Amino acid sequence: KCPFNLPSAMLSSLSFVLLAYNEEKIIAEVVSKADAEARKVSGRYEIIVVCYEGATDNTINIVKQLAAKNKRIRIVYQPANQRGYGVALRMGLEAAKFDYVFYTDADGQFDVSELPVLLPFLNEFDIVSGFRRHRKDPFGRILSSRVYNLLMRLLFGLKMLDIDSAFKIYKRRIFDSFKIKSVGGLVDAEILIKAKNSGFRIKEFPVHHYERFAGKSNYGTGFISPSVVIKVFREMRFLWKELKK
Repeated sequence: KCPFNLPSAMLSSLSFVLLAYNEEKIIAEVVSKADAEARKVSGRYEIIVVCYEGATDNTINIVKQLAAKNKRIRIVYQPANQRGYGVALRMGLEAAKFDYVFYTDADGQFDVSELPVLLPFLNEFDIVSGFRRHRKDPFGRILSSRVYNLLMRLLFGLKMLDIDSAFKIYKRRIFDSFKIKSVGGLVDAEILIKAKNSGFRIKEFPVHHYERFAGKSNYGTGFISPSVVIKVFREMRFLWKELKK
């Protein structure tokens, strides 16, 4: 259970970042829920939707229509020639201008109404990450994730249950201490490792995870592809060298 009462966890200001890629069937619902939840926890907030310009559906146009009706919604365009999850997340974090930054994917696999359960921990911690207690992904992805988490623990001392959970809130000031360089799947680990090494405190708390009913994951439906694994290992090597300097 949370050690504090939720009323004490109201935020001074919040940047709510959504990463969207071919999510036309659900993006309007997710943005609407994000707006409702952000309004509950802060009087000053913004909704940032990072849209990939290389998308093949109508996601961008839908977000444009939503932004035209709600001035709190901002679109960040990820160039088609700059692919990568790390690029999208970095652009969203760089665009965020408020004291606290929350991010999640716009695919509906997380319930944004659970954001308030993370907030009380911000009294003691600088990053709060919701780990997927019952992860609703194919077996191959779950197994790959467990191996990855173990590898991060052995190589970098990052002792976390669910490093890549896309349900995290950060104190904005932590990003003044280091630069994010990953362009691919290592980005969450890079942020957490650098934050830990900089003396910031990290907390995990269980949240629900749901099956994807629309859209398609960039990582496929089974084991992570060899090309993605190679890219992650390449970024790990660069991160290792950077941290050793």
